[in-house]
Amino acid sequence: MGALIQGDLEMTDCLNTGTVISEKTTKRIVSTIEHFNFDVEDSTSYEELSPFIEKIRSQNETIKKQIGKTAAEKDKLASIFANMEESIIVCDRKKMVVQYNPQANRVFGVEKGDRLFEAIEDENLNTALEQVIGGQKVNGLLEKGKLTYQYTITPNMQNGEITGSIIIFLDITQQVESQKMRRQFTANVTHELKTPLTSISGYAEMIENGMVSEK
Repeated sequence: MGALIQGDLEMTDCLNTGTVISEKTTKRIVSTIEHFNFDVEDSTSYEELSPFIEKIRSQNETIKKQIGKTAAEKDKLASIFANMEESIIVCDRKKMVVQYNPQANRVFGVEKGDRLFEAIEDENLNTALEQVIGGQKVNGLLEKGKLTYQYTITPNMQNGEITGSIIIFLDITQQVESQKMRRQFTANVTHELKTPLTSISGYAEMIENGMVSEK
């Protein structure tokens, strides 16, 4: 019985010793990896850790490339957003302005935190924003002084949920003026042609009735 107990005690001591050694080894490995400079240090200096170090170094390179690619795409989009001729405004569900491009600021004077329907006083636009929050896409016209803008409002979707709206304003003043000129021209031509045609029609009727000589 005593021998059995002695054996158990020795086994326990061995386990405790193994645990202590394991903890020390783990701490040494973790400390080495934490302080290892993956950019300049050679992993061959730590032969037993070399596979781990090389794997971490490879993952770091992949992450750096992805971050660089993401940053480049972000800068590209920011440049496009800033230099677009159209006015772009992003609102949250409460119709508060959360983002806009320089053109929108120049045309409408909007700032972050503005209520869009107060910055741009137009009841139709306000109604359109309500419809977009409900999931619809809305097109409309906005007159600002002598200028006319066509707008398109779409829901801003994030993770499958509508978080607000994206409004794009396009200046169509020239197109509207061109349409007015064409209509005016058509009306003038119609009027100019109508006068002689009326005279010709009346004269023909008089000839038909024998009221005047065909000569």
